[in-house]
Amino acid sequence: MNLDLSWADLVVPSDKRSGRPGSADTWAMLLEADAADFVNAVTKLEREPVEGGAHVATVDGARCETKQNLFAEFADKLNFPGYFGGNWDAFEECISDLVVIDGIGGHGIGSEFGLGNGISASLLMLAISRAELLLLGGSHEDRQILVSILRRAASGGNLTEITGPRRLADLRVIFQSDSTGFPSLDRRLADAGLRGSLRRTE
Repeated sequence: MNLDLSWADLVVPSDKRSGRPGSADTWAMLLEADAADFVNAVTKLEREPVEGGAHVATVDGARCETKQNLFAEFADKLNFPGYFGGNWDAFEECISDLVVIDGIGGHGIGSEFGLGNGISASLLMLAISRAELLLLGGSHEDRQILVSILRRAASGGNLTEITGPRRLADLRVIFQSDSTGFPSLDRRLADAGLRGSLRRTE
């Protein structure tokens, strides 16, 4: 099956999106599709133009079954700086800094890391394949923390320590699973607090 993804499916108008607790998590999409088709569709999507530019990072949920493995996979695919500490506080700090477009080191996604100019884009998309395996060997609390961190990054709510005006990239996350794993993914993310996300089945 050919899976087509478009930016129009993923970019929610600013007046209809939110990452605040208790509101719909329209920054997230749950996608039921074959993993290989998903990766191919994401690769094709990267080549399509979108206003303001986009940076796409593909994360493999099969490499994120434990908390430490998740930290390593995200650090690799999102180019976390070398000082990343491998814990939830450091993970949140890096995700928060990643979505800052105007930072101390220059401009673009990740410029707040202070390692030079960032990526010229105003949209950051995390494409998580085989997402039913995310933190499968972790705790319920770990899954709650992950959802909360991504939610706060999507809303800019975890940037209280950054002073002065900042432009933030829009964060979108696609959680992909095939038909076998999708019910488990749906249940685990709901139990972790994800509510009102976009949904698509193939």
